[in-house]
Amino acid sequence: MGSNPFSVLDRVGERDTSFPVGRPCSGKRVISRLAGRRWQTRDSVLKDTASVKFRIVSYNVLAQCYAKPRHFSLSKPEHLKWDNRKKALLELLAELDADVLCLQEVDNYDKFWLRELSKNGYMGIYKQRNSDSKLDGCATFYRSSKFEFIKEVGLEFDHVDSCRGLQGAPEFATHNVALLTLLAPLGMPHACFCVANIHLFWDPSFEGLKIAQAKAVVLAAQDLARSVEQPAPIVLAGDFNSIPSSEVYTYLTGEAGFMSAYATCGPAAPPPRATPPPSPPASTPAISFPASVTVGKIVLAKGLNPHSPEFRPLGLTPDRSWPPECHPLAPPEASTSPAAEPAFTNFRDIFHGTIDYIMISKPPPP
Repeated sequence: MGSNPFSVLDRVGERDTSFPVGRPCSGKRVISRLAGRRWQTRDSVLKDTASVKFRIVSYNVLAQCYAKPRHFSLSKPEHLKWDNRKKALLELLAELDADVLCLQEVDNYDKFWLRELSKNGYMGIYKQRNSDSKLDGCATFYRSSKFEFIKEVGLEFDHVDSCRGLQGAPEFATHNVALLTLLAPLGMPHACFCVANIHLFWDPSFEGLKIAQAKAVVLAAQDLARSVEQPAPIVLAGDFNSIPSSEVYTYLTGEAGFMSAYATCGPAAPPPRATPPPSPPASTPAISFPASVTVGKIVLAKGLNPHSPEFRPLGLTPDRSWPPECHPLAPPEASTSPAAEPAFTNFRDIFHGTIDYIMISKPPPP
């Protein structure tokens, strides 16, 4: 999910009035910040292992040190101020009502995040970036009424051998980290699962480094999952800084054996149509919006129309039916296609695209 709780909520889909409005940490009921979301549900694809149901959310909350108006010109300056953002973020997370929260770019962990989220029954684990100047990191919160903490592993990619000395890698430290946590449902110590909260390097020019970071996370998560008597299933969640056509996504959904939760478990398909109807006429004023410009593997959005087809989940045809190759009820090989990912999880003036994921896998072999 994106980092601005104000500006993106009304951009995708129809309002789902069946989703309950949550309660923020203040205990006061608020106007829904999720009213613009279209919710997707589907039965578990891991029925043989899914004996416990829980809700997990991944969110890059944007560290306040990075919330500069020059970087977020589509956001109102007052919306970037911490006094406003912190209230909106707490309201949004309370409404999402997750059992496990994977947050990236978390600063002020002890003074704000742990203090406030503990009021809603969360316990937290934190891994700060290995830098004196970058004071954010990854934080994983879980409901203490549902889970018990088993163990954790913090990963600093700068100190992982496989991520060092790569040809074409940057000569500077990236200070990216991951936080791996092993949790178990209360009263079910043998039903552990591993949650890997990830923040990969941002620069698309260093795809090799990002693949090395992704592989390091997968290996560490598999080791942690095997450290208990019964190997645990693994959930990867976070800001992968990699679009669906990237080598990182291809590796994770291919060789590494993970399935994208959105692509695999998300959109429920409408009934098939014999003859698709024509596309509905645009309901917005006729305004010229220049096409996006591709630079490397980043799409630079220039005046993108929020009502354009770019804002439909990728893979939907104009009549909102699914083409066969990315039908969500198709076999996993098809349904994990990049075409089934959402149109974007990050929307800024210079970039829009899907770079945040929740991915799942069955337990690794013993």
